[in-house]
Amino acid sequence: MLVYIALTVVMGTIITLHMSMNAYTGILSGNMRMANVIFWSIGLVTALIAAWNQRDPEFYRKLYSVPAWLLLAGAIGAGISMFTNLAVPKIGAVNLTMLLLVGQLCASSAFSHFGILGSPREPIMWWKVTGVALAAGGAALAIYGGRIFRAA
Repeated sequence: MLVYIALTVVMGTIITLHMSMNAYTGILSGNMRMANVIFWSIGLVTALIAAWNQRDPEFYRKLYSVPAWLLLAGAIGAGISMFTNLAVPKIGAVNLTMLLLVGQLCASSAFSHFGILGSPREPIMWWKVTGVALAAGGAALAIYGGRIFRAA
């Protein structure tokens, strides 16, 4: 369990690096959307290489039973990437990450509470609501703290 916790923190670092690299490439190239196309094309090639030795005929048979709308996750990922390209230069990586975190905590709390999309059911309890509220407060402090404390 501790290994997954540590790796998740590392992945959070990598996600921020990814968002910033993608946005900066868009800034340097002058075209955010085309920068995204390049990143997603490289991602496709990487995924194909990673899957090259996966000989799993059952996968393709089972894939037919997956509702087609679930495959839209790839388009959602591309949309997230395009949005971060536009948002990082406007609001900064820390503000974007903090706000994404608040959105993720709210959504994941609901997903866990109701067991949506295979998430194990975990009722929303006071300590989870408090944790999400503290994270939202932390996001507000990170974003607006300079304005609040400079004025004081």
